[in-house]
Amino acid sequence: MLVLTNDKQRTTKILVVGVGNILLADEGIGVRVIQELEKYSPAEDVELLDAGTDIFTIMSSDTSYRTIIVVDAIRGNKTPGTVFCYPVVEDLNVETDNNSIHQIQIVEALKLMKRTIEKFHDTNIKLIGVEPAQIEYGVGLSTTIEQKVETLVELVKKEIKNARSIARPKYN
Repeated sequence: MLVLTNDKQRTTKILVVGVGNILLADEGIGVRVIQELEKYSPAEDVELLDAGTDIFTIMSSDTSYRTIIVVDAIRGNKTPGTVFCYPVVEDLNVETDNNSIHQIQIVEALKLMKRTIEKFHDTNIKLIGVEPAQIEYGVGLSTTIEQKVETLVELVKKEIKNARSIARPKYN
């Protein structure tokens, strides 16, 4: 579906991206959430992407998205299991681990994408995450983070619903 805004056509497609390394315990939360969302057979306007540790995968897409929702482990120096949801805007400052295993810290990568790639200038980007309990070699999430999977899935669904309501033209 396309919506006319200021004489431009923009897609109402929504991309949900799971980021993380499944070999580092809780670091794989983004990938796990995508696996759970796939069970719900997403609608035509929703695309799911397991990006692994390569957030730049979304930059190479030919599609222009109205909304991108990124799910990842976020070190915010909070209690393990704390859930975060941030709009990615220029002044977003999230304290993250300087030893990120991603090529570049996720928030900086998303801000860079919005700034430098024209098709993403008007894209609404949300970052959803959870404070990890353990980032160490091992397959599978810790009990603390496994218990947050359904919460994150529901939060993603809520953000999809919000994105759809924003994308619809309003009539007076």
